[in-house]
Amino acid sequence: MKTTSFKAIYQGTGEDHGKSFTWKFYRDPKHGWSLTDYNGYERTLEKTWTDSLPVIRRILSNHGMTCPLS
Repeated sequence: MKTTSFKAIYQGTGEDHGKSFTWKFYRDPKHGWSLTDYNGYERTLEKTWTDSLPVIRRILSNHGMTCPLS
């Protein structure tokens, strides 16, 4: 599957503040969208991109990161 990557910026405190981390995503025709974090952990998202965006934003927020996705 072809993946697309994006950089998310860590907003938390400590030495990683401001550091960018690479995340990847792809679409599986049968299962919908998937997101892979900077450690290689893969999460299954929603069937549509529109429904997956809030989930991605929540996951990034839980990791203390931000990224302007649309």
